Amino acid sequence: MIKSHKGNNEKLIGMNGNAPNTDSETSQDITALLNINQINTIEKLIGYTFKNKIYLITALIHKSFNNEINYERLEFLGDSVINTIYSEVLYKYFSLYNEGDLSKLKAILISLDNLAEIAGKLTINDYIIMEKGEILTGGRNKKRIIGNVYESIAGAIFLDSSYNTAKTILLNHLKYSSYFSSLANFDNKNANIETDCKSALQELIQKKHNTVPQYFVLNKEGPDHRSIFSVCVKINNKIYGYGKGETKKHAEQSAALAALDRLSEENNK
Repeated sequence: MIKSHKGNNEKLIGMNGNAPNTDSETSQDITALLNINQINTIEKLIGYTFKNKIYLITALIHKSFNNEINYERLEFLGDSVINTIYSEVLYKYFSLYNEGDLSKLKAILISLDNLAEIAGKLTINDYIIMEKGEILTGGRNKKRIIGNVYESIAGAIFLDSSYNTAKTILLNHLKYSSYFSSLANFDNKNANIETDCKSALQELIQKKHNTVPQYFVLNKEGPDHRSIFSVCVKINNKIYGYGKGETKKHAEQSAALAALDRLSEENNK
C-alpha cells in the first residue's frame, strides 16, 4: 500500500513545473503499482507516451486503494481540460449552431456517460487500481468511476505535455463516442442541431433498450403556411422531451434534443 503524506508540500501531484512533488520512497511505491509492460500497453491504448509515468499511474488510482493519493485531483484538472477542448471543437466544427444549442451538445459530450463510453472502448477501466473489494463489486465497470478516470487521464496528459498535445490526443479519442460520431456524420453546411440529435437519440435508445423513440404531435397553431407544431417524444411510453418547430419534422427533432439532454442528466445522477 502506498504511504500517505499529510503535508501540502508532500502531496503526490504538485504544481511546480511538470514534475510531481514526491519523495523518492513514495515515487518507488507509485511506480511499483504497474509493471513496464502494463504501462506500455496503457500508453498504446491512449495514444500517448508519458515522460513522467507517475502522472499516468496516479490517474488510475481509485480512492478505495488510497484515500489521499488517487486520481481525484487530476480528475478536477482533466474536467476543465476536456471542457475547453470540447468547447473549441464544437465552436469550430458546428458553426451554424447558436450558443444555447452548443451548450446542450457540450453537456452531452462531457457527461460521464459519454466519457465512460470512450474510456471503455479504450479499455482503460481494465487498469484502474482499486481495493480488491471494490473490484469484486464491479468497480471497474461503473460508469461514474470510468468517466472520472478518463478525466484524470486527460489532466495527466495535459500536465505531462501541453494543451495542444492533450487536444490532439483527446480529439482522436472522440471517434469512440457514438454520440459525437453521429453528429460528425452530417455535412455541417446543411446541418441543423435537431436532425443530428434525432439520429443520435435513436441510435442511443436502440442500443440501450432495443426499441425506438416515438413522436406524437400535441398541437398545431397558426395557418398552414406559418404553422407551429408542438411534439413530444416517448421512450417506452414515457415522455422524455417536448419540442416546437415550423414543421412537424423540426418539432420532432427539437424534442429529441430535449430527450438527449434529460438522458444525460439522468446518467450523471
